[in-house]
Amino acid sequence: MSGRFSFLGKVKTLASFQDFVNSLVAVILALLIGAILLFLSGYDVSMAYLSLFEGAFGNAYNIAQTLLKTIPERFIQYRR
Repeated sequence: MSGRFSFLGKVKTLASFQDFVNSLVAVILALLIGAILLFLSGYDVSMAYLSLFEGAFGNAYNIAQTLLKTIPERFIQYRR
């Protein structure tokens, strides 16, 4: 009987992997579209993204602030 349900575990793992891939593609596309818009607007794309990531992860305080603001959003997302 357990052999019958082992397939469900594989399907769930595959679905979560597919969700991960979809999220990764969405983030990459968002960064690419943002880079194109920044470039067309005449801004330095590398400086803009460097400032973005330094602002979020540049030092311990910035990392703490990033986590402080994102963790509650994750709890709200998973309650739905």
